[in-house]
Amino acid sequence: MLPDSLGPEAAFFVTGMISLWVIVDPPGNIFAFLALSAGYAQEASRALARRACTFAFLILTVFIFLGRLVLGFLASVCLLSRLPAASSCCASPLTC
Repeated sequence: MLPDSLGPEAAFFVTGMISLWVIVDPPGNIFAFLALSAGYAQEASRALARRACTFAFLILTVFIFLGRLVLGFLASVCLLSRLPAASSCCASPLTC
């Protein structure tokens, strides 16, 4: 879908940014922000928007660096729970 003139890094970046745009959904969140900040002054509303963007950036940055570690931990927990000596809570893959 992307032009062949883009390198693999640029294609990965474009794909990642499109995915991030879909996940964050800025146009859909505008109305929620406007409704929640309706009683605030303009400067307070801007400060609230800056704070929300800062927290979102920090959360995404943490998961960029620690996401693989967290997913690896969760995968190992699920694999360990499927051992025969483990409890029967994961009798089928759908219940794990």
